[in-house]
Amino acid sequence: MSTESTSKTFCPIPWNSLQMINNGDFRVCCNADHSNRIGTRLTDEAGNIYNASKDDWEDTRNAPLMKEVRKAMINGEWHEECTRCRNEEKSGFGSFRQHNLNDWGKWFGDFNYDKACAVTKSDGTIDVKKQNVDFLDIRYGNFCNLKCRMCGPQDSHMWYSDYEKLHGPTQFLETDWYSNNKNYIDNFSKYGLNAKKINFIGGEPTLIKEHIDSLNYIISKNKAHTVRLAYNTNLTSISDELLDLWSNFKEVRIAASIDGIDEVFNYQRYPANFGKVNKIIKLLDTHPTVNFRLWFDFTVTILNVFHFPEFMKWKLENNFVEWNRIKSPNPTVSYHMCHTPHHYSIKILTADLKEKLVTHYKEYIKWVENSHYDKHVKDDYVNKCNTIITYMYSEDKSEYIDAFVKITKQLDKIRNQDIVKVIPQYKDLFK
Repeated sequence: MSTESTSKTFCPIPWNSLQMINNGDFRVCCNADHSNRIGTRLTDEAGNIYNASKDDWEDTRNAPLMKEVRKAMINGEWHEECTRCRNEEKSGFGSFRQHNLNDWGKWFGDFNYDKACAVTKSDGTIDVKKQNVDFLDIRYGNFCNLKCRMCGPQDSHMWYSDYEKLHGPTQFLETDWYSNNKNYIDNFSKYGLNAKKINFIGGEPTLIKEHIDSLNYIISKNKAHTVRLAYNTNLTSISDELLDLWSNFKEVRIAASIDGIDEVFNYQRYPANFGKVNKIIKLLDTHPTVNFRLWFDFTVTILNVFHFPEFMKWKLENNFVEWNRIKSPNPTVSYHMCHTPHHYSIKILTADLKEKLVTHYKEYIKWVENSHYDKHVKDDYVNKCNTIITYMYSEDKSEYIDAFVKITKQLDKIRNQDIVKVIPQYKDLFK
């Protein structure tokens, strides 16, 4: 084991969290991306997959793969499960690994490389009695009210009919592993009350009854004031009941899946309506009783990459109180790249479209540089634009452009939409 006091690949996630996919199977991390888009499932020594509906959640913490990843991190090596973070950092992005280093350092201040080494054996095994589960990442199936373009039936049951029209019968079924499940109730009772942070994701988590029941349980045990809640949500289903429940918790973090305004948003996040969602944005921005930490979580795809600088401009000009605060280190928006499906990655753009994008971004960079905003705001804006350009040029995947055109034409016909009306830069591509 390395004797260095730091590691350039270290991340707290394999030590202090439990992470699952939306069918209840466990994995290393929500950003893991080795064998497929969701990472490798955790198994026991015999190869049996751990699932939150039937296993003791703590048993997963020393699964063979978890030990392997921890050993690599302590030795300063990149494990193949961590490929996505490695590639993002290489392109200049702030990765999920770096986010968690900041989260469990700056915000919680109680976990670092040295503490990880102190509870870890040479083979990557951790002493679970000395290291608590501080972070739960709970995925409530694929029940959702939207069918976003870069999504699919594995994450939204609303996608079923469109998917079958495009590809034929789907093997994906509605996954509700948590519904009326005693094992979920028992394990959440065990780990939810002592967690410092709980991340709720779906589908759309705000629509899930068991999510509401879990919040009520924490409140009933007088633990809500110690817990930070975190959500990835499309903001279409924020009820008065949920706002009342949130008022009891230490903090509520919302990464809002907002990656465009007006028709760009409506096109990518079909059948959501930006006008209605914008009202929710304004409601949360000025809510008097919930301790919110809010940010726009922009998924950069080929469908909105031309729109990205315009979205940042919209955000700045709206002068929000809470969302990506101007005085914060991240004053415009948070963003991440769409890696899969491959035909929505910005790496598939043709050479002429990449050049057109660079010219387009330079116009907005000129706008922000001549604006009245503080230097750190301008720098953040320019850096995000340049980082996307760097990522776009980091790999040529233009072989997927035909697949993008084909599936877009088919889906436009099914949904009665027209990409050229939303993204005029693709006029020649679709003529």
